[in-house]
Amino acid sequence: MDKKSIFPLINQIALRLLFKVAIFCGALILLFFTQLSWWSIVIFLIAVLIIYASELPQSRLLKISFFLTALIGFTASCFLNRLLFGNVFLYGLAVTVVLSFMLFIILGAVSFLKNYLSAYRVLNTIILFLISLLVFYAKMVFALSPAYGQWIFPWWLAVILFISLIFLFKETFSFLGVSLSKKIWQISFVIGLLAVEIGWILMFLPLGFVNAAIFLTLFLILVRDGIALHFLGFFNRNIFFYELTFFVILAIAIFATTSWDI
Repeated sequence: MDKKSIFPLINQIALRLLFKVAIFCGALILLFFTQLSWWSIVIFLIAVLIIYASELPQSRLLKISFFLTALIGFTASCFLNRLLFGNVFLYGLAVTVVLSFMLFIILGAVSFLKNYLSAYRVLNTIILFLISLLVFYAKMVFALSPAYGQWIFPWWLAVILFISLIFLFKETFSFLGVSLSKKIWQISFVIGLLAVEIGWILMFLPLGFVNAAIFLTLFLILVRDGIALHFLGFFNRNIFFYELTFFVILAIAIFATTSWDI
C-alpha cells in the first residue's frame, strides 16, 4: 500500500478516535455539572457502551484500562459533587482533559500510535495514580464520618484497590508481552495484596492523600517495570538500581515535605 492510500486511512482513524473521545468528554461533563442526575448517568453509560462496541478489535486488548477509565470518571464525578475544597469547575475540567487523553491512547494505542508501548506505560501510570488518588481521597472523606475511625482503612476500599490492580496488572503484563499463562494471575494477585498492605500502612502516616497516592504509585511502577523487564529478558543491575534510586529520591522528597507534627 503506497503513502497516498495510507494517509487518508490514518486521517479517518484519527477523526473516528477524536469523535469517540468527544462523545466521552461530553457525557463526562454532563455527569460533573448536573450533579449526577439519573439521565446524565444513563447517557454516560450508553456512551461508554457505544464507544466500547465500536472499538477496533486490537483496542480491546485494553478493555480493562477502558472500563477503569470510565469507572474513574464516574467516581471522580461523585467526589466532585461533594468536594471538600477547591474549585469544582477547574477540577472537573482537569479530570475531563486527563481522561479524554487516556481514552485516546486506549482507542488508538495499537492501531494509530507508533510507539504504542511507551504510550501504554504512560496510560498505565496515570491509571495507577488516579486509582490510588481516589482511594486515599475516599478514605479522607469517609474519615470525617462518625462511622469510621480516623486511622481505619475501610474494607470495601481495600477490595476495590485489590481487584482493580489484579485485573490491571494482568492486562499490563499481557500487553507488554510477558507470556506466563497462569503465573500472570498469581503475580497480579501478589501485587494487589502488597498494594493493599502498603496502602493500609500509609493510612497511619500524615502524608496527605496526594503524597500517599504518589508514593503508592511509585512503588507499583517500580514493581511493574522490574517484573516486566525480568521476564522479557531485559533486566540488569543498572536498570534496577536506576529505578530504585529514582524511587528512593522521590520517596525521600515526599517524606521531607510532610509535616510530622503530632
